[in-house]
Amino acid sequence: MISSKLLLISALLVSILASLIPGLAQAGPVDYDIVYSRVPRLGDETRVGLPEVLHPITVMPGTDLMLLHPDGSEEVLVPGGVGGIIDPFVSYDGLWVYYSKFHDQRPEALDRQRPGDPSRAGADIYKINLQTRAITRLTHQEWTPNTGLVDWSQDHLSSDANGRYYLGYGIFNLGACPLPGGKIVFTSSRNSFLPNNDFTAPNMQLYVMDNDGSNVELIGHLNLGSALHPTVLTDGRVMFSSYEAQGVRDRRMWALWAIWPDGRNWEPLVSPFTGASVFHFQTELSNRDLAVVEYYNQNNNGFGTLLAFPPAPTDGTPAFGDPNPNHPSNPDVRRGIWWFDESHPSHKQPRYTSYSFSPKGLYSLTAFTHGEDNASSRDLEGGYAGKVTQPSGAPNNDVLIVWSSGPANSLNRPESTPTFDGGIYIIPGGVPLDDHRGLVKIKDDPDYNELQPRAVVPYKDIYGIDEPARLPWYKNDGSEHPELPAGTPYGLVGASSFYNRDSAPGIGVDSYNGLDPFNTTASSSTNWIKQGADAGLYDNSEIYAVRVLAMEPSTHIGRGPGIGNSRIRGFKNAARERLRILGEVPLRKTDENGDPLLDAAGDPDTSFLVKIPADTPFTFQTIDKDGLSLNMSQTWHQLRPGEIRNNCGG
Repeated sequence: MISSKLLLISALLVSILASLIPGLAQAGPVDYDIVYSRVPRLGDETRVGLPEVLHPITVMPGTDLMLLHPDGSEEVLVPGGVGGIIDPFVSYDGLWVYYSKFHDQRPEALDRQRPGDPSRAGADIYKINLQTRAITRLTHQEWTPNTGLVDWSQDHLSSDANGRYYLGYGIFNLGACPLPGGKIVFTSSRNSFLPNNDFTAPNMQLYVMDNDGSNVELIGHLNLGSALHPTVLTDGRVMFSSYEAQGVRDRRMWALWAIWPDGRNWEPLVSPFTGASVFHFQTELSNRDLAVVEYYNQNNNGFGTLLAFPPAPTDGTPAFGDPNPNHPSNPDVRRGIWWFDESHPSHKQPRYTSYSFSPKGLYSLTAFTHGEDNASSRDLEGGYAGKVTQPSGAPNNDVLIVWSSGPANSLNRPESTPTFDGGIYIIPGGVPLDDHRGLVKIKDDPDYNELQPRAVVPYKDIYGIDEPARLPWYKNDGSEHPELPAGTPYGLVGASSFYNRDSAPGIGVDSYNGLDPFNTTASSSTNWIKQGADAGLYDNSEIYAVRVLAMEPSTHIGRGPGIGNSRIRGFKNAARERLRILGEVPLRKTDENGDPLLDAAGDPDTSFLVKIPADTPFTFQTIDKDGLSLNMSQTWHQLRPGEIRNNCGG
């Protein structure tokens, strides 16, 4: 493995040689084009909002789609005009670029009274042919609200002669990513749902469509928080960032998930267990490792540190570490330099942290910095190391990355200027760096934030295969189970045990009251916040039954008769969820003599299998004999029609 010091020396030598040899000065560090979004910057004192989880539809007018050539020259592929172009993604043959166009982002086009300040014009998905420059529009502001809720106008932007309800702002179609076989996965707000919590807007759900924009299908029924930036992995799964604010946990957390392109077999990849933690902006490297930015929700503009980990182990060992972050199964991950005493520069040491349920093999690619809610880490000389965002895999296991120098935070902790200035850089060979000077600069103009870089090369040049694996689409043909005949609107879900789980009373990071999160004698408030336990502290012996809950989305009624509140929900509860009990299934079982049946681990048999409506978000509670919840799954689940889920989703 090449050391970061050697990479730093190599980068400095290249810089010196480039200044001395005219021919070399014209050669860039890569031999391929790069497509990116160019966002106008307003100097060192004025922050420009950039799209991230808190503000996914914040786009500066005049954000252009650019094509950067190896010699440093560039051209405007698609001008932003009064709107902006974001989310570029290159086709597998390297000949097309998919992108989202915000039609009008001028201040007068924004509805400041609605969540997220949405534009009336919205955003749509397009693709451009890099050879002919022909542009094809794939979405057209399609609107699909819940027609059983109110009498809607035919136009989402205005009422009609009968004074019907309407949304009042545009539909947002974002993050298009091609699927193998000719489909596209993307996110859209066309259902007009409100996120269950307020730290993002609007609600984005996962959809697939054909490459010409036809045959649109919702696959993210479980996206009641929101979902962003689907990315297809080489094994065919779709990796995406999910707003993980289900229940009464911290309302700012985003996890990294995977799901099959047809909406089956969703699973966690990295989960947040600290306040305001976000895992977002993700990619796969040439060596198949997955990489994701961790940053603080708010104040960081999406900038933080880049973590990486191998795909799930195939040797039968656990894919995740212990719930206790200090357990040996969770590795220490470096996060820059800690200066213990500013007056004594020699008092500096590397900073480390560990994460609950770490993916096996977790490590940091940008060990020189962190994603916390303060200025970036210091380098060895005491200057700011900056923060990173928006990685993408590139040939030779390189990682294209956006790096901002300076504090890279909006608060004076201890200072906030110069403000964010993102530029395009490379982490050579995907080798972890503990010094920001090991980054290789591609493009960094102080007048712009250069964002979302993508290598314009065939997929094979990065991953060695023509396209990702093609996972089978669900058939719902009656072949899976006798209880699921052909065309059924149901699915089957179950689990082998409610004893065998990674939870216990009091376990979980308590960001609300400062209690020791791993003290099992802690008060029941920790248990409620992290596990939804009405009964406070509990023992496994109290588990009597499982309650299955449907979780209904909340539609945003933007405008219409009597509507004045920008966040009309029509209900209120502690968890900000709409829950409906689908059923309660007793778990304790006895033999013909009345003795308890035991499972393979010697625990009471608490297995179950239940048929429930497909394409319906749901979750679980274990309950005691009085019907009080002992713990509650802290995420949304779903089944597609005819699907069988035997592990209940973790």
